[in-house]
Amino acid sequence: MPPKVENAGSQRSLEALRNSSQTSDVLSRERIGIAVAELYTQRGDILSDHERSLIHDILRRVIHDLEADLRRRLAEFLSSDPSVPRELAALLANDQADVAWPMLVNSPALLDDDLIDIVRARGTEHRLAIAARKRVSMSVSAALVETGDQNVIVRLLNNQNAEIARATYEHLVAESRRVDSFQQPLVQRRDIPQDLLMRIYQWVGGQLREEAERRLGLPRETVDTALKQAVASGIERDKNSPTTRLATRLVETGAATPRLLTTLLSDGHISIFSAILSQRTGIASHKIIAATADVGGEAQTILCRAVGFSQEEFLTLLDESFRLCMRPRTAIEQCRHRLSELYPRLTEIGARRALAAWAAGAPMAVALRQAEVM
Repeated sequence: MPPKVENAGSQRSLEALRNSSQTSDVLSRERIGIAVAELYTQRGDILSDHERSLIHDILRRVIHDLEADLRRRLAEFLSSDPSVPRELAALLANDQADVAWPMLVNSPALLDDDLIDIVRARGTEHRLAIAARKRVSMSVSAALVETGDQNVIVRLLNNQNAEIARATYEHLVAESRRVDSFQQPLVQRRDIPQDLLMRIYQWVGGQLREEAERRLGLPRETVDTALKQAVASGIERDKNSPTTRLATRLVETGAATPRLLTTLLSDGHISIFSAILSQRTGIASHKIIAATADVGGEAQTILCRAVGFSQEEFLTLLDESFRLCMRPRTAIEQCRHRLSELYPRLTEIGARRALAAWAAGAPMAVALRQAEVM
C-alpha cells in the first residue's frame, strides 16, 4: 500500500510517494496520482520549488494511470506553469485532444521541436491548438502549413502573433489562387510583404480588393498601374527563362499536345503549362495561371477553344482543373454540365476575342460577350 497522503505536502511524504510510484501496482499508482494531482491543483501556488519538483516527477511516472478527466484538470493547471519539466509537458501535449489542448495552446514548457513533432504525428485538433498559441515561431508555422490542412492554415493566418517566413508566405499566396479561404486572412496579415499583397490583389475582388488597396496605402489607379508595370517587367525577364525556352521547343516541335498539357497540370507543373499556353495564345503566363484557378471554368473554356481543343480534350483538362480547385462535387457536376453545353457553341475566333478582352482587364463575364456563340 502507498503511504498515507494526508500530509503529502511535506517533503518527506512526497519522497515516499515518489518511491512508491516506482514499485506499486497500477491501482496504487492511480491513487498516488490522484492524491498528488489534487494536492497540486489545490495548493500548487504555495509549494516550495523542491516539493514542486517531486510532484512533477511523480506525475511523470503515473500520468498514464490517471482518468482522462483528472489528466484534463492537470493539463489546465500545469499549462501556465513554466517550471513543468519538458517531458511531462510533452506527455500531456501528446494526450487525447481535450487533455492536450490547454498545454498546446499555453504551455511555455514546450519547445519548437516538441510542437513540430506533434504537428507531424497528431491530427487536426492538436494542430489547431498549436496554431492558436500566443507565439508561434516561423519553423512551427512552416510545419503547420506543410500539413496542407486548410482549417489549420486559416487558424494560423488569423493568429497575428504567429511568425511566418517569407517562403511560407509565398507558398500560401500562390495557394490562395485556388483556396478562397486563405485570401481574407492573408490580406489582413499585418506582416505580409507588400509585394506579396500586390500578388493577391490580382485575383481577389469586392470588399477584399478594397481592403488590399487600403493596406497598400495607394489609390486604385496607382495600384493597377504598379501591377501592370510589375507584370510587364516579369514578362520581359521571363522571355529567356529555361521554362520559356522549353515551352518554345515543345510548341515548335508539335509536342505541346492537349494530352501533354493535361499531364503537366495534373502533375503540378503549372509554370511550363502556363508558358506553353502563353505561347499558343499570346496571353501572359500570369493570366493563364489565374485562368487555371478560375472556379467558374469560363476561363478554361475560352482558353481551350482558342487553341483548338476537342470537346473531349477540353473536358479532360477541365476535370483536372476542378480537381486542383477542390470544389464540392455537386458544384463541379453542375458547372461541368453547363460548360459542356457551352463549349461546342463557341467559335475559335470568338474565343480569341474573349481572351483578348479578358487579357486587357475585362471581367470574364464581360469578355465572354465578345465570343461568337452559335
